[in-house]
Amino acid sequence: MARYRVTAPTFLEAVLREVGEVVDYAGDPGSALTPLDAAAHRAVKAYRARRTAIVAASPAAEEQS
Repeated sequence: MARYRVTAPTFLEAVLREVGEVVDYAGDPGSALTPLDAAAHRAVKAYRARRTAIVAASPAAEEQS
């Protein structure tokens, strides 16, 4: 499982996590999580790639082309 440091208060799996906590998390890493290990870095990269593909395929992106 990927390990992150919490950089802003955030809910993970219905638990409020505070700044500075180190957590193991298997979900999509949001902006309040900083990757600490190789698994977390891979998860962030994969998540950003998925988000980029979703945004690029959205109707709003096509209208701006």
